[in-house]
Amino acid sequence: MPDNLVKNKPLRAKYQIFADGMIEHGNGRKAAIDAGYARKSASVAASRLKKNVKISAYLAEINAISSEKSCVTQEYVLETLKEMVERCMQKAKVLDKKGQQIWIETPSGDIVPAYTFNSAGAAKGLELLGKHLGTFEKDNDRDGERPAFVGISINMGEGTVKMLTAT
Repeated sequence: MPDNLVKNKPLRAKYQIFADGMIEHGNGRKAAIDAGYARKSASVAASRLKKNVKISAYLAEINAISSEKSCVTQEYVLETLKEMVERCMQKAKVLDKKGQQIWIETPSGDIVPAYTFNSAGAAKGLELLGKHLGTFEKDNDRDGERPAFVGISINMGEGTVKMLTAT
């Protein structure tokens, strides 16, 4: 546990067990049960505990320390996702076992190189980026505020797709 946690005030024992469970396996319900909360109400307790200022500060601090040690930052994850989406959206040559380009005949009779497109990878990457930006949330806790906009550019080889999304 970090020494400077929430102005040097340690978590209550139950809170500490819950937080440690969240760090260990990431399952709020299981962490609440581990901390002694009733199975019937464990999901509700976990939801409430995750919103607790001291617990969330503790988890954020542990996450920051862990990110520093592993060199995995939010920026790294987002950049890697963006790179993955760009690669998935590119046309990729279809190769045989020897690494040679495969050619196909089109309905019009032309012989052209075969290409593939990884739509599932592109869709998943875009979904994760959209979730990070809050694009898919119904009530983004904005309470009538005007949304700020963030642009994302995705290089697709022959052109660049630019998306403008509310944050």
